Amino acid sequence: MTLNPMKPGFSATILAIRGNGQLRQRLFDMGVVPRRQVLFERAAPLGFPVWIKPGDSQICLGKLEADLVEVSSNNAVAEE
Repeated sequence: MTLNPMKPGFSATILAIRGNGQLRQRLFDMGVVPRRQVLFERAAPLGFPVWIKPGDSQICLGKLEADLVEVSSNNAVAEE
């Protein structure tokens, strides 16, 4: 699953970053890397952008970026 269906307060482990090129490198530079735990902080009223916390920093991702991040939920409720 990607970051899209997650709910605020839930955590996930990044499995992979799909795609390639500058956008993928930008995600890596921001700390969005495989095997890292992220906390889903919040989403805009219409779903995007989303705010996540990889480590101690908070970053904002648009739909295009969030769709590239494949995660495994650490909370069973987030998958409903």
